[in-house]
Amino acid sequence: MKLLIIGATGRCGLATTKRALQCGDFDVTAFVRTSSTLPEHTTNKIKVITGDILNADDICDAINGQDAVISCLGSRTFGATTLYSIGMQNIVAGMRKHDVRDLYFIGGIIYMPGFPKPPELPPVTEDVERMISFITNSNDIAWVGCMPPDILDGECTEHYKAAVNSLPGPGKVTAGDIADWMVSSLSDQAQREKNKHKLFGISSMDL
Repeated sequence: MKLLIIGATGRCGLATTKRALQCGDFDVTAFVRTSSTLPEHTTNKIKVITGDILNADDICDAINGQDAVISCLGSRTFGATTLYSIGMQNIVAGMRKHDVRDLYFIGGIIYMPGFPKPPELPPVTEDVERMISFITNSNDIAWVGCMPPDILDGECTEHYKAAVNSLPGPGKVTAGDIADWMVSSLSDQAQREKNKHKLFGISSMDL
């Protein structure tokens, strides 16, 4: 499977790239703003495309020839932005143009329907909400949402749980566990179909 990982230089993006390479089922392409932040031992094993997620042509060209997409979009600031919503619109437009069906993306547990939100939220949350509203209404795409709580640096613990529309355990999860869940699910066709159009909370059980 030819897999495009968007945001491959972030914490979850790096973990996902590493896990996809370990899996052995994927021909990995990383879409990044700058390639200099990718580990050197990774770049000789993957194809790297530099571009801007807010540029529709950049991401559309990167999606051409892929079989699936994992979006690890993330902002390093908490201010107002359109990175998530416009970025996702560009991703979906590229997938539609090139007939790519499968998309896994990372959101956050506070955006799960019915999950209580903290009383004060930074401006960035408004754009993440716009992103999730857009993608969850794009039913021609086989999207799956990973909605983690607090994300910690760390490898896969091999002891985590994911649950539809709920948080199955502690309010913490390692980037490695998120990566393992997405990559393992994507590599299994039956699991992809089972997970389609659902939002999953995920917890590392021993943290």
